[in-house]
Amino acid sequence: MYESIITQIDLPMIFSIALITIVSIVIYYAVTRLITTTAQRTKIQPEKVDAIINIVKIVIGSLAAIMILGTLNIDITGLIAGVGIGAIAIGFAAQTLISNFISGLLLFFEDVFDHGDYIQVGDVIGRVVKMSFRTTQLATIDGNIVTLPNNLLASNQLINLTDGKPEILLTIRETIDIYANVLQAKRLMLEALTDTNGVIMNDDHKPVITLDQESGLWSTTLTLYVTAVSTNWHLTQSQIKETIKHKFKAACILPPVPAFARIRIPDIQKELNQLQE
Repeated sequence: MYESIITQIDLPMIFSIALITIVSIVIYYAVTRLITTTAQRTKIQPEKVDAIINIVKIVIGSLAAIMILGTLNIDITGLIAGVGIGAIAIGFAAQTLISNFISGLLLFFEDVFDHGDYIQVGDVIGRVVKMSFRTTQLATIDGNIVTLPNNLLASNQLINLTDGKPEILLTIRETIDIYANVLQAKRLMLEALTDTNGVIMNDDHKPVITLDQESGLWSTTLTLYVTAVSTNWHLTQSQIKETIKHKFKAACILPPVPAFARIRIPDIQKELNQLQE
């Protein structure tokens, strides 16, 4: 058998084998470099990286061996069939694991977020504390560690709140009665920012307030966008809301008055005027 194979080897066959070998080696080193670079950036444990590289080595080496055997005109139909059935079985058993692995590579390669960034996925907001090829861990503001599979991150809307910067854009909404003094409310909201530590206000970071009135709900919604230091941003946001609440109360700026109470608007206005006096 081996003598017949040796006698069939010619120059084109040798060239094909050499080409398959070279291409396999190039692909292996390219994939290995990608994995190593990504692992260094995401601080993945070295033993996990070695395990992944070994898997890549086995897969590429197996494919190269099958192609070389085919080039040597060795019947590998049974081998391919067996490998195919095994691959299908493994694929069905580990499809979630494979999906998470591929999603992890895409997230790392596209640089969607990095270690230390604050991100939001659905209702979950947290700081990225650990990244791997399978999962990503977030530290939430209440001190919990949330582990999210990477395929969930790749298939859902993901908001990077900091994007590698030491700052974060806060969104604060306040709803007041439709007849309340909007200009006064906006002024008080801006004053609340000057009384709060951690707020960033300069030529490049100016707070913005937008207005949205709902006549059917007898309300006006003021949305404040302001930049804050990302460290303890949730405490900064809470302090701003608390300060606004106290300022609105002192200025008698009320929340929306229910429709059934509208008949008492004159009496309410009279009482407000008395309080302001």
